[in-house]
Amino acid sequence: MCRMASRVLLRAGVVLLVVPLRLSAQPDDVRARMADVLRYTGVESPAPGDVARMAELWARAQQPGLAREERRLAFREMDLLYSKLHGRDLTARPQALDGFTQFVMTVFDGGGRMDLTLPEPRGTPAGKYLHVETRGHGPAPLLLISDLGVDGRKLYDSFAQRQASAYTMHVVTLPYAGEARPLPWPERLDYAARPWLSEIERELLALLDEPRMKGITVVGTQAGGYFAARLALLRPKRVHAVVLVNALVNSPMRAEGDPDAPASLAQRLSRLKAVLPAPQLFPAAPVPPPEELRLLIADPKSTHPLARDWMAFAVKDPAVSRAWTFAALSGGFFLPSLEYRWELTATDLTGPMKELAVPMLAMGSWHDEGSPAASPPSLSQWEEMKLLYPAAPLTVVAFDDTRAYVSADAPAEFDRALADFLAGRPVHGKAGYSLPRTSSRASVMQAVGAAEIEIAYGRPAVKGRKVWGELVPYGRAWRAGANEATQVTFNREVTVEGHALAAGTYTFFAIPGPAEWTLVFNRVPRQWGAFDYDPAFDALRFPVKPAAAPHEEFLRYGIEPAGANAAVVTLAWERRAVAFRIEVPP
Repeated sequence: MCRMASRVLLRAGVVLLVVPLRLSAQPDDVRARMADVLRYTGVESPAPGDVARMAELWARAQQPGLAREERRLAFREMDLLYSKLHGRDLTARPQALDGFTQFVMTVFDGGGRMDLTLPEPRGTPAGKYLHVETRGHGPAPLLLISDLGVDGRKLYDSFAQRQASAYTMHVVTLPYAGEARPLPWPERLDYAARPWLSEIERELLALLDEPRMKGITVVGTQAGGYFAARLALLRPKRVHAVVLVNALVNSPMRAEGDPDAPASLAQRLSRLKAVLPAPQLFPAAPVPPPEELRLLIADPKSTHPLARDWMAFAVKDPAVSRAWTFAALSGGFFLPSLEYRWELTATDLTGPMKELAVPMLAMGSWHDEGSPAASPPSLSQWEEMKLLYPAAPLTVVAFDDTRAYVSADAPAEFDRALADFLAGRPVHGKAGYSLPRTSSRASVMQAVGAAEIEIAYGRPAVKGRKVWGELVPYGRAWRAGANEATQVTFNREVTVEGHALAAGTYTFFAIPGPAEWTLVFNRVPRQWGAFDYDPAFDALRFPVKPAAAPHEEFLRYGIEPAGANAAVVTLAWERRAVAFRIEVPP
């Protein structure tokens, strides 16, 4: 669900919406509706001059026959002013601003247009919005919460058929999917208030409080995993166990002052308010007619800004992902998915997890080489929680070569992991890949005195590219390889460049610079790239000087003995190398 939306939000928070088009409004009407939009997004008393300028730019950006450069500047200034009205100056970030503007121009060129109509209906939720259906007749009760935008009966259908005799399953479909009711839009666009998430949570808690639900195991997929975690935290005496499948409990965002560190929740909330454009202010791509929509979803070369196989990130079966994409888009889910997306981004359960008292199994997908760019949440967030709260009853397992919906992509392994977890047995995920890696995996091991040192890494190729300062930017954390972050394992304590480092497995990062690099051993395992790297978990940092070296087309690590109890590790790629010394106490 939310990942489907995030694929079209791109880097600048751009949205493509499915709204009616009204480009013939008179200037006074445009100004009045522009003032309504600004108030809806949190600008309580917009100045008349700012409203007039926003309305002028809005109309100019869509003016027929306008020169391309003039249209681009109108879009750019409108975004700049909108951000300023929300307390954020984007003039210091021209690259992001220009990238956003270029994307909006592309959407406009593809037929997208803008409308200032506020979403309807708006108001306070009343009644019930969830759809609950019971399947199976087994002795163990399960509450299965679907992802947003997907009918729970479809997501869990194969599991329910396989396990009908083992579990009694109460399958929950969330609003805007299947037979669940759509929620009314909030009166004001305030993502931090999380109006939709709060309403769904209220209904789930009422369901959990029914006598038949006491002692139930709650299973949630993606956004459903967020709600499953909340139920475990809020009703620990009613929940027997909880299983999270690629749960969206923390949407990563990088800190502006330090892009190699995660943004705090307060920083995320501030940026959500100031950065995200109001839906009514940017071009909309209308949903094509049903048959055309089906064809576009099935076409891997489709360039339509909306009609693509957005659910391909979730499940490997192309027919299934296309069917679910069609159901979501044709059912009007896309626009609501944006509200859900940002409400989830305004949430972080990392802190509350320290109170976890219910046994929790976190299942995480590990990279599928054939998957689209949007990946499931990182396993590293769960590994960080284990480091933060070692006493928490948390088990983390990885499922190689799967996408977000593990129960669909690895049914046998999913069923076994769930059964083992509930029985108190050791839990295993899925190992192995069906496709070869684009950047091949490699490892090197060397015995040094009484210790063994092993480095596992991906080997990217130069391929004629400029590596240092471009492909690998200066001043940013780099995975020091390809795909997974490089891992270094010591089976006993060592010293690295004179600094003590305990036995264990570390993720290894480098922060290159023209004249000096910083090398980093980080305690969080199973990181993909440096996307979720957090320096708060660094075990060791130290500087090294890069040196010129013979050309290496493929990145290579070497470990060379330097005496009975020492070795030198070298990373070499393109025409540069860095080295550091490891010693083993006798």
